[in-house]
Amino acid sequence: MNMREIKLRVEDAVAPIAVNTRISPNIITLSSFGVMALAAVFLIRGRIAWAGSFILLSGFLDILDGAVARLTHRETPFGALLDRVSDRGADFTIISAIVMGEFVELRLGLFVLCTVLLASYVSACLEAATATRVGEKLSLRGVRLGVLALACFSGRIQEGMALLALIGTGAVVGRMLTAHRILSPRSKAALH
Repeated sequence: MNMREIKLRVEDAVAPIAVNTRISPNIITLSSFGVMALAAVFLIRGRIAWAGSFILLSGFLDILDGAVARLTHRETPFGALLDRVSDRGADFTIISAIVMGEFVELRLGLFVLCTVLLASYVSACLEAATATRVGEKLSLRGVRLGVLALACFSGRIQEGMALLALIGTGAVVGRMLTAHRILSPRSKAALH
């Protein structure tokens, strides 16, 4: 089961909420980013457990926006773009707060930030090259948010970020291997 399938199962679980909401999916997307910004503020102020709670709430809203868009037939190309940009902005915000709050060394924080952004960029390039949404199947955002929330709840942010460094490195390498498999001349010939 890939991350896209897991996300769809979670969306099915929130479907009763999603089908009855009149709130725009884009407003929910922006709310998810705002909640992550609050998590960053709590983190910098040393309210680590509160930060973990807001990270989870932001992740829930990130799932809810897609469910609302799909189940109420309000999916748009702009909404999909807004969701991705908001997700990367939220990732940048919370990881920056971890670095600014001196929960980790600058090198580790920057490394994690680079792997998150690079993995996302590789997925976007692969999707552009194949005119598909293959990047959604490769997404590890839910895992990242879960690790960060657990790290906050346990007070083990350094270890959580080290784990994210490993996950991020694996994601970049794995996505590049996927891109090579899909985009290599042999694979392209098989597609035609």
